Amino acid sequence: MQSGEQLKGVAKLNNGKRMILMLEPSKLVSAGEISGIGGGDGTYEQDADEKSIARQLLDEEQLVTFKIDSEEYGVKIANVQEINRMTAVTKIPRAPCYIEGIVNLRGNVIPALDLRRLFKLPEKQATDATRIIIVDFNGKRTGIVVDSVSEVLRFEKTLVEAPPDILSGGIDSDYVEGVGKLDGGKRMILILDISKVLSFS
Repeated sequence: MQSGEQLKGVAKLNNGKRMILMLEPSKLVSAGEISGIGGGDGTYEQDADEKSIARQLLDEEQLVTFKIDSEEYGVKIANVQEINRMTAVTKIPRAPCYIEGIVNLRGNVIPALDLRRLFKLPEKQATDATRIIIVDFNGKRTGIVVDSVSEVLRFEKTLVEAPPDILSGGIDSDYVEGVGKLDGGKRMILILDISKVLSFS
């Protein structure tokens, strides 16, 4: 095989001052060698790997987790747009009690929902850890005020169970679509049903 056969072309950049030799892969490695690498039929394993990754993602739950009091909650990462420090909230007359008000997020006015009030929990002053999670559901953005954000979690969907009829703290189970049991059940995360939480809109 002559070396010229291995060249697919020459790319000239910077008016010819920089030249890049473009190689022809099929001339570098024979079909037989590719077959030996790929597993017998000359095809790459990439497709199988991509399918495996896609299947793994389908079998996994990805959540942004946060805390209110001692309870840990999660929102599906697909619904989360961003997480911000608590910002100034403008009160709205005659708004439902669980609507903290509205916030201005880079020129966009969005409602801020206080989960403590929605869950009928004691009120708590905002701290440095307080965060507002911007969620999107059906194209409508809402800020959810939480005590603190924990982490982004990824775990198998087989670890998610249906919520019990009665949840600790008196939280309405209608707001919860599942319970993630991690660390052998020592850590439990209440996965919120965003459609129910944002039903006010």
